[in-house]
Amino acid sequence: MDFSKEATRRSAKAGDITLNYYEAGPDGGSSVGGGLPFVLLHGGGPGASAWSNFGTALPRFAARFRTLLVDQPGFGQSDKPEVGANYFRHSASYLLKAPRRACRSSGSTCWATPSAAVRR
Repeated sequence: MDFSKEATRRSAKAGDITLNYYEAGPDGGSSVGGGLPFVLLHGGGPGASAWSNFGTALPRFAARFRTLLVDQPGFGQSDKPEVGANYFRHSASYLLKAPRRACRSSGSTCWATPSAAVRR
């Protein structure tokens, strides 16, 4: 399987913005985590993006799990909307509008459902 940046890059509309993400792994997911995808969200800072933080790890995770590396709003190749409030709430609101399930943690990786992510 080709795990290159170009081969795994996708995009999805989330409300009024487009989110960039990278996807690889079994289509049906995994029995671990109830079949939910393994979602990795990068932190902030200059040059932060899903690929720069996790690109080299994608083949290892995708060997067993459907894996999504998401460029958060304002980073990487995702749209860069105006932020009018707390960035993390702002980002989570867009991620939860995405057509795929996503989760957020104060670190970089998590196993969660969207409803658990909202409680954080």
